[in-house]
Amino acid sequence: LQGDWSSDVCSSDLIALTSQQLANAAQWVAGAAASSGDVHSGSGIAVLSRRGAAVQLISPGDTVDSDQAVIVVLVHGKFDGNVFSQPRGVTVPGGDEMLASFDATTGQVEDFTLLDTAHGRQAPDLRTLGPVSNLPPS
Repeated sequence: LQGDWSSDVCSSDLIALTSQQLANAAQWVAGAAASSGDVHSGSGIAVLSRRGAAVQLISPGDTVDSDQAVIVVLVHGKFDGNVFSQPRGVTVPGGDEMLASFDATTGQVEDFTLLDTAHGRQAPDLRTLGPVSNLPPS
């Protein structure tokens, strides 16, 4: 990922995303959406959180081995799950919402899922993690 992700993130800074973090998140979303077949992804939101809390919202019951600051994004669109890397023999269904977290310092993708709201996979309320910001157009 490109851009400067190192915007002085520490445990007491999990309040709101900076404009640079929002721009970087929007750039990542545009690339991920295009690679999944949706070149015109819809609206999106983002929040700064800790990975432990974010993963409990993204994949309840999963555990992680780190708790760094992450940017969590939720984007509406049409996404093909089969274009993303996955273990051999695993099929990832598509969805109309993409939910992901990435390290707020490095930009490394940490957690990712596609949600098919037509089949009951509703997006979690990101406001439970902190102040939510709208993603700028990319």
